[in-house]
Amino acid sequence: MGTLPTIDFMKAFLRLLMSVLFVTAPLASPLRAQTAVVVSDTQAAQYIGQNVTVEGVVTAVSTSRKGNAFINFGGVYPNQTFIDWIPTGTRCSCLEW
Repeated sequence: MGTLPTIDFMKAFLRLLMSVLFVTAPLASPLRAQTAVVVSDTQAAQYIGQNVTVEGVVTAVSTSRKGNAFINFGGVYPNQTFIDWIPTGTRCSCLEW
Protein backbone atom coordinates (compact mmCIF):
# COMPACT_ATOMS: atom_id res chain seq x y z
CA MET A 1 0.00 0.00 0.00
CA GLY A 2 1.08 3.59 -0.73
CA THR A 3 1.50 6.30 1.78
CA LEU A 4 -1.22 8.85 2.36
CA PRO A 5 -0.49 12.49 1.48
CA THR A 6 0.31 14.75 4.40
CA ILE A 7 -2.04 17.45 5.62
CA ASP A 8 0.42 20.16 4.52
CA PHE A 9 0.54 18.69 1.01
CA MET A 10 -3.27 18.61 0.83
CA LYS A 11 -3.54 22.22 2.02
CA ALA A 12 -0.97 23.35 -0.57
CA PHE A 13 -2.76 21.38 -3.29
CA LEU A 14 -6.14 22.91 -2.38
CA ARG A 15 -4.64 26.42 -2.36
CA LEU A 16 -3.18 25.83 -5.81
CA LEU A 17 -6.44 24.41 -7.10
CA MET A 18 -8.45 27.34 -5.72
CA SER A 19 -5.98 29.83 -7.21
CA VAL A 20 -6.26 28.22 -10.63
CA LEU A 21 -10.06 28.18 -10.43
CA PHE A 22 -10.15 31.80 -9.25
CA VAL A 23 -8.02 32.95 -12.18
CA THR A 24 -9.60 30.80 -14.90
CA ALA A 25 -13.29 30.89 -13.90
CA PRO A 26 -13.96 34.32 -15.46
CA LEU A 27 -12.40 33.09 -18.69
CA ALA A 28 -14.76 30.13 -18.87
CA SER A 29 -17.90 32.24 -18.96
CA PRO A 30 -18.45 34.27 -22.12
CA LEU A 31 -18.00 37.99 -21.86
CA ARG A 32 -21.35 39.70 -21.66
CA ALA A 33 -21.73 42.49 -24.16
CA GLN A 34 -23.83 45.41 -23.19
CA THR A 35 -27.12 45.21 -25.00
CA ALA A 36 -28.38 48.43 -26.49
CA VAL A 37 -31.55 49.84 -25.02
CA VAL A 38 -33.92 50.69 -27.87
CA VAL A 39 -36.67 53.24 -27.28
CA SER A 40 -39.23 54.90 -29.52
CA ASP A 41 -38.95 58.58 -30.41
CA THR A 42 -41.89 59.33 -28.11
CA GLN A 43 -40.11 57.71 -25.12
CA ALA A 44 -36.69 59.35 -25.65
CA ALA A 45 -37.29 62.19 -23.16
CA GLN A 46 -37.48 59.60 -20.36
CA TYR A 47 -33.86 58.54 -21.00
CA ILE A 48 -32.00 61.86 -20.74
CA GLY A 49 -28.39 61.25 -19.71
CA GLN A 50 -28.42 57.58 -20.77
CA ASN A 51 -27.05 55.90 -23.88
CA VAL A 52 -29.98 54.53 -25.87
CA THR A 53 -30.88 53.88 -29.48
CA VAL A 54 -33.86 55.94 -30.61
CA GLU A 55 -36.07 54.51 -33.35
CA GLY A 56 -38.95 56.17 -35.12
CA VAL A 57 -40.23 57.63 -38.36
CA VAL A 58 -37.94 60.29 -39.82
CA THR A 59 -40.19 63.10 -40.98
CA ALA A 60 -37.64 65.74 -41.98
CA VAL A 61 -33.90 66.19 -42.44
CA SER A 62 -32.32 69.62 -42.76
CA THR A 63 -28.91 71.24 -42.71
CA SER A 64 -28.21 74.69 -41.32
CA ARG A 65 -26.07 77.31 -43.09
CA LYS A 66 -23.25 76.37 -40.72
CA GLY A 67 -23.48 72.69 -41.72
CA ASN A 68 -25.26 71.29 -38.66
CA ALA A 69 -27.66 68.47 -39.53
CA PHE A 70 -31.07 68.08 -37.89
CA ILE A 71 -33.18 64.93 -38.15
CA ASN A 72 -36.81 65.23 -37.03
CA PHE A 73 -38.79 62.21 -35.88
CA GLY A 74 -42.56 61.95 -35.54
CA GLY A 75 -43.44 65.33 -37.06
CA VAL A 76 -42.11 68.40 -38.78
CA TYR A 77 -40.62 71.24 -36.68
CA PRO A 78 -41.96 72.53 -34.32
CA ASN A 79 -44.19 69.48 -33.79
CA GLN A 80 -41.52 66.74 -33.81
CA THR A 81 -41.43 64.10 -31.07
CA PHE A 82 -37.63 63.85 -31.16
CA ILE A 83 -34.86 65.75 -32.94
CA ASP A 84 -31.33 64.55 -33.56
CA TRP A 85 -28.59 67.15 -33.95
CA ILE A 86 -25.35 66.26 -35.71
CA PRO A 87 -22.81 69.08 -35.36
CA THR A 88 -20.72 70.24 -38.31
CA GLY A 89 -17.62 68.12 -38.81
CA THR A 90 -18.89 65.13 -36.87
CA ARG A 91 -17.54 61.82 -38.09
CA CYS A 92 -20.30 59.37 -37.34
CA SER A 93 -20.17 55.62 -37.97
CA CYS A 94 -23.98 55.63 -37.96
CA LEU A 95 -23.84 57.26 -41.39
CA GLU A 96 -21.80 54.40 -42.86
CA TRP A 97 -24.43 52.00 -44.10
